[in-house]
Amino acid sequence: MMKIIKALSKKELCLLLLVLPINYLAYYGARFLVRDNYHYSLPVLFEDKIPFIPWTVIFYWGCAITWIINYYLGVRDGKENNYRFIKAHYIGEIIAFIIFIAFPTTMVRPEITQNDLFSNIVKIQYFLDEPNNLLPSIHCYASWLSFIVVAKNKQIPTWYKWISFISAILVFISVLTIKQHLFVDIIAGILLAEISYLIAKYIKI
Repeated sequence: MMKIIKALSKKELCLLLLVLPINYLAYYGARFLVRDNYHYSLPVLFEDKIPFIPWTVIFYWGCAITWIINYYLGVRDGKENNYRFIKAHYIGEIIAFIIFIAFPTTMVRPEITQNDLFSNIVKIQYFLDEPNNLLPSIHCYASWLSFIVVAKNKQIPTWYKWISFISAILVFISVLTIKQHLFVDIIAGILLAEISYLIAKYIKI
């Protein structure tokens, strides 16, 4: 794995640094534009049977480590794949933005009465991120896309691919156990990642 750890070129660094502002523009921009619109409540399947487990917020935030590493690897692999990964990321953000505008969603989150450390962290999470822009889950989208990019790279060792896969699964679990998303949001996030990566194959830069 050390063989592919290299310094980023200016172009690669620029592409990577644009990820965060583009994400915020799509996510919070859509929220601003439809703040007064009707928000749809999606059907609850089995989520009400899942207990609230505040310590799993570790996985929700901890995945950022995997994202940073995998997004770096995705950009580094760009010359061989015509920057397919980073194109997929931006395509996904555009599609998500359109969905957030056309079909704004919301959900009812539980009232947190506990005062332990992790419960308080989830309270902060709720305060920072209102219960809208749920479908697709951007957290699940980014986690699965970051897994796809290493899974497709033959230079990445198998053990690290498993770490990325497990990290994505833990994110899927955490969004349910901290009551951040519904199951359908996870599926939509995975599908968005797969579709975006497929579309990116046919877009040339």
